[in-house]
Amino acid sequence: MAEADYSQTILIVRAEEPNASEAFHLPHNAHRLVSCHFSDGAGSVQEDTEASSREVTPYVPRTRLPELRVNFDPKPIDPTRGFVFGSNKQLCDIVLDETNAHGISGRHFYIDFNWESGILRINNFSKYGTEIRAHSIGRHPIILKGRAMRMLHPTEQTFISAGDTRLALFIPDRGEYQSEYEHNWEQFRTECQNLPPELRQLDLHSLASTQQVARRKGLHGTYLLYDEIGRGEFGTV
Repeated sequence: MAEADYSQTILIVRAEEPNASEAFHLPHNAHRLVSCHFSDGAGSVQEDTEASSREVTPYVPRTRLPELRVNFDPKPIDPTRGFVFGSNKQLCDIVLDETNAHGISGRHFYIDFNWESGILRINNFSKYGTEIRAHSIGRHPIILKGRAMRMLHPTEQTFISAGDTRLALFIPDRGEYQSEYEHNWEQFRTECQNLPPELRQLDLHSLASTQQVARRKGLHGTYLLYDEIGRGEFGTV
Protein backbone atom coordinates (compact mmCIF):
# COMPACT_ATOMS: atom_id res chain seq x y z
CA MET A 1 0.00 0.00 0.00
CA ALA A 2 1.34 3.42 -0.97
CA GLU A 3 2.23 5.82 1.84
CA ALA A 4 -0.09 8.75 2.43
CA ASP A 5 1.38 12.01 1.13
CA TYR A 6 2.06 14.06 4.26
CA SER A 7 4.47 16.47 2.59
CA GLN A 8 2.06 19.37 3.25
CA THR A 9 0.75 18.13 6.60
CA ILE A 10 1.90 19.82 9.79
CA LEU A 11 -0.46 18.10 12.19
CA ILE A 12 -3.44 15.76 12.33
CA VAL A 13 -6.32 16.54 14.69
CA ARG A 14 -8.74 13.73 15.61
CA ALA A 15 -12.15 14.13 17.23
CA GLU A 16 -12.39 12.20 20.51
CA GLU A 17 -16.10 12.67 21.29
CA PRO A 18 -19.39 13.76 19.64
CA ASN A 19 -18.99 17.54 20.16
CA ALA A 20 -15.68 17.50 18.31
CA SER A 21 -17.01 15.19 15.62
CA GLU A 22 -19.95 17.52 14.96
CA ALA A 23 -17.65 20.54 14.84
CA PHE A 24 -15.30 18.87 12.35
CA HIS A 25 -18.20 18.55 9.90
CA LEU A 26 -19.01 22.27 9.99
CA PRO A 27 -18.66 23.93 6.56
CA HIS A 28 -15.80 26.07 7.89
CA ASN A 29 -13.69 22.92 8.38
CA ALA A 30 -14.76 21.02 5.26
CA HIS A 31 -11.52 21.62 3.33
CA ARG A 32 -9.48 20.03 6.17
CA LEU A 33 -11.72 17.00 6.84
CA VAL A 34 -10.25 13.63 5.90
CA SER A 35 -11.42 10.01 6.14
CA CYS A 36 -12.45 8.64 9.51
CA HIS A 37 -10.84 6.03 11.72
CA PHE A 38 -12.57 3.67 14.11
CA SER A 39 -12.55 3.70 17.89
CA ASP A 40 -13.23 0.56 19.91
CA GLY A 41 -14.99 2.65 22.55
CA ALA A 42 -12.03 2.51 24.93
CA GLY A 43 -10.05 5.37 23.47
CA SER A 44 -7.83 3.35 21.13
CA VAL A 45 -8.01 3.64 17.38
CA GLN A 46 -8.12 0.64 15.07
CA GLU A 47 -8.43 0.07 11.37
CA ASP A 48 -11.67 -1.53 10.20
CA THR A 49 -11.42 -5.34 10.09
CA GLU A 50 -13.38 -8.21 8.58
CA ALA A 51 -16.48 -9.28 10.51
CA SER A 52 -15.14 -12.84 10.80
CA SER A 53 -12.22 -11.62 12.91
CA ARG A 54 -14.65 -10.33 15.54
CA GLU A 55 -16.85 -13.41 15.85
CA VAL A 56 -14.90 -14.91 18.76
CA THR A 57 -14.77 -11.71 20.81
CA PRO A 58 -17.55 -9.77 22.55
CA TYR A 59 -19.11 -7.08 20.42
CA VAL A 60 -18.00 -3.56 21.32
CA PRO A 61 -19.76 -0.69 19.52
CA ARG A 62 -17.32 1.41 17.55
CA THR A 63 -17.68 4.96 16.39
CA ARG A 64 -16.17 6.74 13.44
CA LEU A 65 -13.69 9.44 14.45
CA PRO A 66 -13.21 12.20 11.88
CA GLU A 67 -9.81 13.82 11.43
CA LEU A 68 -8.67 17.22 10.22
CA ARG A 69 -5.36 17.89 8.52
CA VAL A 70 -3.57 21.10 9.38
CA ASN A 71 -1.51 21.82 6.25
CA PHE A 72 0.82 24.57 5.10
CA ASP A 73 -1.82 25.51 2.56
CA PRO A 74 -4.21 27.13 3.26
CA LYS A 75 -2.10 29.36 5.44
CA PRO A 76 -3.34 30.62 8.81
CA ILE A 77 -5.83 33.48 8.80
CA ASP A 78 -3.38 35.34 11.05
CA PRO A 79 0.20 34.12 10.40
CA THR A 80 1.39 36.00 13.48
CA ARG A 81 -0.67 33.63 15.64
CA GLY A 82 -0.38 30.36 13.76
CA PHE A 83 -3.40 28.08 13.50
CA VAL A 84 -6.19 29.28 15.80
CA PHE A 85 -8.89 26.99 17.27
CA GLY A 86 -12.10 28.39 18.75
CA SER A 87 -15.67 29.44 18.04
CA ASN A 88 -15.19 32.69 16.08
CA LYS A 89 -15.33 31.89 12.36
CA GLN A 90 -13.74 35.20 11.40
CA LEU A 91 -10.69 34.65 13.62
CA CYS A 92 -10.26 30.88 13.71
CA ASP A 93 -8.69 28.48 11.24
CA ILE A 94 -10.44 25.52 12.88
CA VAL A 95 -13.91 26.09 14.38
CA LEU A 96 -14.73 23.89 17.39
CA ASP A 97 -18.23 25.27 18.01
CA GLU A 98 -20.46 27.89 16.42
CA THR A 99 -21.24 29.37 19.84
CA ASN A 100 -19.55 29.24 23.23
CA ALA A 101 -22.28 27.01 24.66
CA HIS A 102 -19.76 24.19 25.20
CA GLY A 103 -17.13 26.37 26.84
CA ILE A 104 -15.20 27.20 23.67
CA SER A 105 -13.81 30.74 23.59
CA GLY A 106 -13.82 32.83 20.43
CA ARG A 107 -10.09 32.10 20.20
CA HIS A 108 -9.42 29.22 22.58
CA PHE A 109 -5.89 28.13 21.69
CA TYR A 110 -3.48 28.33 18.80
CA ILE A 111 -0.65 26.18 17.45
CA ASP A 112 2.54 27.67 16.12
CA PHE A 113 6.19 26.77 15.49
CA ASN A 114 9.40 27.47 17.29
CA TRP A 115 11.22 28.51 14.13
CA GLU A 116 14.68 27.49 15.35
CA SER A 117 13.78 23.88 16.14
CA GLY A 118 10.66 23.23 14.07
CA ILE A 119 8.82 22.03 17.18
CA LEU A 120 5.08 22.74 17.38
CA ARG A 121 3.65 24.53 20.41
CA ILE A 122 0.15 24.89 21.80
CA ASN A 123 -0.65 28.29 23.27
CA ASN A 124 -3.64 29.01 25.47
CA PHE A 125 -5.79 31.99 24.57
CA SER A 126 -8.88 31.34 26.70
CA LYS A 127 -9.96 32.51 30.12
CA TYR A 128 -11.28 28.97 30.64
CA GLY A 129 -7.86 27.39 30.12
CA THR A 130 -6.81 24.46 27.93
CA GLU A 131 -6.26 21.00 29.42
CA ILE A 132 -3.44 18.84 28.05
CA ARG A 133 -2.76 15.14 28.60
CA ALA A 134 0.14 13.12 27.20
CA HIS A 135 2.30 10.19 28.21
CA SER A 136 5.28 12.50 28.77
CA ILE A 137 3.22 14.67 31.14
CA GLY A 138 2.35 11.80 33.48
CA ARG A 139 -0.86 10.66 35.12
CA HIS A 140 -2.30 14.07 35.82
CA PRO A 141 -3.15 16.58 33.06
CA ILE A 142 -1.88 20.11 33.05
CA ILE A 143 -4.06 23.14 32.39
CA LEU A 144 -2.66 26.03 30.41
CA LYS A 145 -3.92 29.36 31.78
CA GLY A 146 -3.31 32.95 30.81
CA ARG A 147 -0.81 32.99 27.94
CA ALA A 148 0.79 29.68 28.94
CA MET A 149 2.42 27.52 26.26
CA ARG A 150 3.45 23.88 25.95
CA MET A 151 5.45 22.10 23.26
CA LEU A 152 3.80 19.19 21.44
CA HIS A 153 5.90 16.06 21.77
CA PRO A 154 6.87 15.01 18.23
CA THR A 155 6.46 11.25 18.73
CA GLU A 156 3.34 10.87 20.87
CA GLN A 157 -0.31 11.84 20.85
CA THR A 158 -1.37 14.88 22.83
CA PHE A 159 -4.95 15.00 24.10
CA ILE A 160 -6.62 18.40 24.40
CA SER A 161 -9.76 19.40 26.29
CA ALA A 162 -11.22 22.77 25.37
CA GLY A 163 -14.48 23.26 27.19
CA ASP A 164 -16.53 20.10 26.58
CA THR A 165 -14.62 19.29 23.39
CA ARG A 166 -11.85 16.69 23.36
CA LEU A 167 -9.26 16.31 20.63
CA ALA A 168 -6.16 14.24 19.91
CA LEU A 169 -3.22 15.86 18.15
CA PHE A 170 -0.38 13.99 16.50
CA ILE A 171 2.36 14.50 13.96
CA PRO A 172 2.24 11.91 11.16
CA ASP A 173 5.13 9.70 10.14
CA ARG A 174 5.92 11.23 6.76
CA GLY A 175 8.13 8.41 5.53
CA GLU A 176 9.38 9.03 1.99
CA TYR A 177 7.78 12.50 2.01
CA GLN A 178 9.96 13.83 4.85
CA SER A 179 12.40 15.65 2.55
CA GLU A 180 9.58 17.31 0.65
CA TYR A 181 7.99 18.31 3.96
CA GLU A 182 11.27 19.94 5.05
CA HIS A 183 11.34 21.97 1.85
CA ASN A 184 7.73 23.08 2.36
CA TRP A 185 8.45 23.97 6.00
CA GLU A 186 11.42 26.14 5.04
CA GLN A 187 9.27 27.96 2.49
CA PHE A 188 6.48 28.43 5.03
CA ARG A 189 8.93 29.79 7.61
CA THR A 190 10.42 32.24 5.11
CA GLU A 191 6.99 33.54 4.15
CA CYS A 192 6.02 34.05 7.81
CA GLN A 193 9.30 35.76 8.67
CA ASN A 194 9.02 38.09 5.68
CA LEU A 195 5.79 39.62 6.97
CA PRO A 196 5.83 43.41 7.49
CA PRO A 197 7.59 44.30 10.78
CA GLU A 198 4.34 45.43 12.43
CA LEU A 199 2.86 41.95 11.88
CA ARG A 200 5.85 39.92 13.00
CA GLN A 201 4.67 39.04 16.49
CA LEU A 202 5.65 35.37 16.40
CA ASP A 203 8.28 34.20 18.84
CA LEU A 204 11.16 33.51 16.43
CA HIS A 205 13.61 32.26 19.06
CA SER A 206 13.48 29.72 21.83
CA LEU A 207 12.98 31.28 25.27
CA ALA A 208 14.26 28.18 27.03
CA SER A 209 15.84 28.50 30.43
CA THR A 210 15.47 24.80 31.28
CA GLN A 211 15.71 22.45 28.30
CA GLN A 212 14.29 19.03 27.51
CA VAL A 213 15.98 16.52 25.25
CA ALA A 214 13.76 14.72 22.74
CA ARG A 215 14.98 12.33 20.04
CA ARG A 216 13.00 12.56 16.84
CA LYS A 217 13.22 12.44 13.10
CA GLY A 218 13.13 16.16 12.64
CA LEU A 219 13.58 18.63 9.87
CA HIS A 220 17.16 17.57 9.20
CA GLY A 221 17.26 13.92 10.19
CA THR A 222 17.40 12.19 13.57
CA TYR A 223 19.01 14.31 16.25
CA LEU A 224 18.89 15.31 19.87
CA LEU A 225 16.57 18.26 20.17
CA TYR A 226 16.76 20.82 22.95
CA ASP A 227 13.67 22.95 23.23
CA GLU A 228 11.46 24.86 25.58
CA ILE A 229 8.95 22.53 27.24
CA GLY A 230 6.43 25.14 28.30
CA ARG A 231 5.77 28.62 29.57
CA GLY A 232 3.25 29.64 32.22
CA GLU A 233 2.24 32.65 34.21
CA PHE A 234 5.15 32.26 36.61
CA GLY A 235 8.03 31.22 34.41
CA THR A 236 9.45 29.03 31.67
CA VAL A 237 10.37 25.33 31.88
